[in-house]
Amino acid sequence: SIRAIDIDLHLPALFKFTLGSWKYEAGFENSYYGDNLEINNTERKNYRYILTEWMNIEDDENQ
Repeated sequence: SIRAIDIDLHLPALFKFTLGSWKYEAGFENSYYGDNLEINNTERKNYRYILTEWMNIEDDENQ
């Protein structure tokens, strides 16, 4: 599936994609687990994030 989101941001912007709560965070190609995503380039207009998995934070804490 492909999804698009159009939003206006004040830069720099730090954010995460979640599955409805902080318990489930999205994992992406070329990003570190648990890190915020950041947009701070005022000249770049489009970003693409390829979600590779949903990570269950609670399961990781219990291991």
